[in-house]
Amino acid sequence: MIFAFGFLLCISLVTDVVCTSGHISMNETLPIFPATPCDNINDCRTLSAIVYGCLATVLACVWVAVHPNIPRVPNPIQNWRHKLLVWATARFYSILATCIGIFVPEVLLIVSANQWANARQIARELQEASSEPLGAWTTAHGFWVIMGGFQYFDGHAPRHPLSRDDVESLVKAGTLEAPPEAELWARSKGSSFAKGCALLQTLWFVAQCGARAKEKLPLTQLEVMTLAYTLMTMAMYGFWWKKPLRVDRPIPIQMSKGDLRRYSKDSQTFDLPFIQTPPSSASSSVWTADPESNPLLDGSSTMQNVSYPATGTASHISHTQLNPATKHSTRLPDYSNRTYIDFLSNGSQMRIGRPGLKTRETMFVKWATASLVATFGCIHLLSWEGPFFSDLDRHIWQASNLFIAGYGGLFFAAAACSAISSIIPPSGGKPSMKSPSPVLDPGLQNQVDSENVRRSRNRALCIQGILWTFYGAARILMLYVCARNLSGLPNLAYRTVQWTTLLPHV
Repeated sequence: MIFAFGFLLCISLVTDVVCTSGHISMNETLPIFPATPCDNINDCRTLSAIVYGCLATVLACVWVAVHPNIPRVPNPIQNWRHKLLVWATARFYSILATCIGIFVPEVLLIVSANQWANARQIARELQEASSEPLGAWTTAHGFWVIMGGFQYFDGHAPRHPLSRDDVESLVKAGTLEAPPEAELWARSKGSSFAKGCALLQTLWFVAQCGARAKEKLPLTQLEVMTLAYTLMTMAMYGFWWKKPLRVDRPIPIQMSKGDLRRYSKDSQTFDLPFIQTPPSSASSSVWTADPESNPLLDGSSTMQNVSYPATGTASHISHTQLNPATKHSTRLPDYSNRTYIDFLSNGSQMRIGRPGLKTRETMFVKWATASLVATFGCIHLLSWEGPFFSDLDRHIWQASNLFIAGYGGLFFAAAACSAISSIIPPSGGKPSMKSPSPVLDPGLQNQVDSENVRRSRNRALCIQGILWTFYGAARILMLYVCARNLSGLPNLAYRTVQWTTLLPHV
């Protein structure tokens, strides 16, 4: 991020030198503003101050707002190459998270909103499944499960994170108690103070932009883009407020070697030592192992020969106590219809919601994200008639603005249609007049349904890929226009509202 804005500033300065040496008159392409000289240090700002204010705001927003999941834990018995690879992978995904926050903040907004809804669902389910006092399982615990906070360990060797079903099964069996919320926050690298400082910087920038609009002072295109970032990051602050920040160590659940059972591809069964449950609830309370979220960190095993820790005697302080168990065999659960998201890989794929589950949180997230994405696109229209370096830059900026605003409107319309279709029954509640479909063999019918779902998914992915390609191109073009216009700002752009300098900021 620092290099991106540094490169942007260098381009602006180089362009300024070229224009000056070529005796280019900016009055030929820029709107004519009153020639008010900016010769008072108390009422003026420099180009570096403009870029620095935007840079500091974006840095504060992205650094504090992005809450990645727990990264992979290196296996201490492996060689230095494995540890170096795990470390490099964690750094790569950290940089990737920052880049996503800069160029496509809408993606992180959707991820944070979905994780918030999922965390509240998990906390509610775990509280209902446990016999602990009300409030033992909180939203912070729900985030902890999502980010891979509970992980199987074989001695000091990490195995894989527990899925939400694993945790719920343990809680139902009474073998897992909620860790104190203070312990979760003790592992967090962030604090309310750091978030508060970032929030103050963001509020200062928003107040400055509002004051300039009131005084009819122009905003640069860079400031308009930064203002749009603040909207997204402030929303992320709210959604991720209860999620621990940059945790690098999970809570281990120790497994004894005798409790590791080998997965059989032919029978798709585990020999699970587990707590005896009534026949009516055995399928819902079995401590399962999810093959889609259990990659071993050394990467040397495949689905045919990997040994997954199923369950057994585990211990971690007072909240990871497992009871003796009896053996029985159970079929692996079907995860083919679940929705997954791997937020900047931590070696697991955490489910976002459950199939067909509609709650207050999911409906709120759908409308909130759609509204925020639409507003994010519309904010860029504030500089529709702003000063531009050339007519070509003006056309590029306006076309990119229209596409981004239109994409936000399309996103909102799609969310509205989805919400309405989930409320109104098909055909207005009337019976369909279509001729009945021929009766097919159940196995063949499932195959046809799966093929239709696959084709629909491929079409949706193709359309999304095209839209995101044009969206990324529009964002890059807007950054290009920002860089060029910094070298030819009008006099009024350097004037400042004096009282905004008294607000706390960096």
